[in-house]
Amino acid sequence: MQSDRSKLISGFISMGTSSILRIIFSFLTIMIAARLIPEEQLGQYFLIVAIATLVEVLASFGLNTSATRQIAAMTDEDEKTRT
Repeated sequence: MQSDRSKLISGFISMGTSSILRIIFSFLTIMIAARLIPEEQLGQYFLIVAIATLVEVLASFGLNTSATRQIAAMTDEDEKTRT
């Protein structure tokens, strides 16, 4: 059984690796798009990406926190009814 410290380190490494890969993939996607798409259409593409990113940020604002709170509350209620 892994200790809490090794679980924490493992989670940190996996999240860090995931973030680095996401950044690299985004960079490569932008470079490929800049080479393949004409300037005017590239500007439209980046406008759409910017709007989609803004909508995503607004839509998920607070969603992670409230979902975590709801799941924790459900777990507490389930444990209380079992005892």
